[in-house]
Amino acid sequence: MTGEAVTGISGYTPFLGSYQNQVLLGDMMGLNSGWGLGMDTSIFGGLGGFNSMMPFGGWNYDSYFNNMDKYQQFMYDTQIRQAERSRTADLKANAPMEAIAHKAEVLHEKIMQNEQEQIIPALRAYVTSVREGFAYGSEVSDEQLLAKAGSLYKQMYNTTMTEDIRKYGNGSFTQGLFQTLTFGIADKRTAEDNIAVINEQPVSRWEKGKKYAGNATGGAIIGAASMYVLSSLKYFKNVFKSKPLVAAGIGAVIGALSGIGLSAAAGSGSNKIS
Repeated sequence: MTGEAVTGISGYTPFLGSYQNQVLLGDMMGLNSGWGLGMDTSIFGGLGGFNSMMPFGGWNYDSYFNNMDKYQQFMYDTQIRQAERSRTADLKANAPMEAIAHKAEVLHEKIMQNEQEQIIPALRAYVTSVREGFAYGSEVSDEQLLAKAGSLYKQMYNTTMTEDIRKYGNGSFTQGLFQTLTFGIADKRTAEDNIAVINEQPVSRWEKGKKYAGNATGGAIIGAASMYVLSSLKYFKNVFKSKPLVAAGIGAVIGALSGIGLSAAAGSGSNKIS
């Protein structure tokens, strides 16, 4: 190996007394602080380093390049470890906040789609993510978590959860009507049911009354229509002695009572967040 191979390294000239070379080699090999000579020293500052790199008689080029390759690989490995640790730190620092944003988005989507029965489960998952992102194992009450969740939701969507639920949800009467007309397939929870859970207050009697009125109306419609059609058929004329309209009235009463009974039996599901 010739001297030209060494001079091919940018900034290096093979003269032992060159301060620039000492600093450059020390920086490349990461030895400036390891030889006990302080900042801007080199591998040539001590006798041990001198003997290992430059024995009497001239430069030991093989030793120099082997060490340079070793310390370059060390620097590459260090950069990889630093990048990995940086990504791990980013995950630990930002993943909880990203999880909160994701759970809030899911909840917001359920509200906009008027999925009243799915709102409380989505809210429960959202509050859990808030606990994991802010509580860090500390003892925090459900009220505090719910308040924090509501504050974050408002920051993200510029509105409150209750305002969104009322905006996108059906009224109590309409929801009760749909519940009966679909024979219980529609959501049995109303927007006011979910708002009551968030506000930790019972549903007002007025809202309950409107839901029951909707149930009764739906039942009456089904009962009246069914009885009217049946009493109009020749096969059932001997069964239904009264006129179709009278039969429809009877069916409406029976259907209304059935609708109220259906609503009472179905209930409104879980009212707990945690």
